[in-house]
Amino acid sequence: RARTRRAILDEGEALVRDLLAGGYDEVYVAGHSLGSVVALDILDRLARWPGAVADPALGRLRGLLTFGSPLDKVAYFFKQRPGEGEALRGQLLSYLHGVRRRRNLRDYGPYLAQPYELPFADLRWWQVHAPGDLLSDRLLHYEVDRRVILPLGNPLTAHNGYWADPTFFSVALDWLRVG
Repeated sequence: RARTRRAILDEGEALVRDLLAGGYDEVYVAGHSLGSVVALDILDRLARWPGAVADPALGRLRGLLTFGSPLDKVAYFFKQRPGEGEALRGQLLSYLHGVRRRRNLRDYGPYLAQPYELPFADLRWWQVHAPGDLLSDRLLHYEVDRRVILPLGNPLTAHNGYWADPTFFSVALDWLRVG
């Protein structure tokens, strides 16, 4: 599975890099369900490139739209949890997977690393969620710019219901227009 995941991320990163190098003024990324996890993992990878904060190409990546996203569940169930004596490891993990993630409020005392900046501070991230969608959740572990809740309540159809909901498409068009 690790090889497949790495291949997906490699291809996705290459695609986003090609789009950024393609002369477009703005690039937008949208992801449904596991696609939202892949999208954020790609942004985390891009953020780790040397000089990423000042890279004008990354500045053209203007928007992220996630819908039906299990990112909070992934963060909860698969997050690496450093122990109390692992101050440096905890900070390194925050840097490696820190794009728009809420800051850790731990006191690291004398082991506090130098402040660092991640790119995508100006990225417009909208998140769409439906209460009946049991696979996704509101993204509370992340700093999103706008949360939209769709009135999809049937747990059997809500996860794929975004694709047939006119309100979702209206929100997606608004997300592209704002800027």
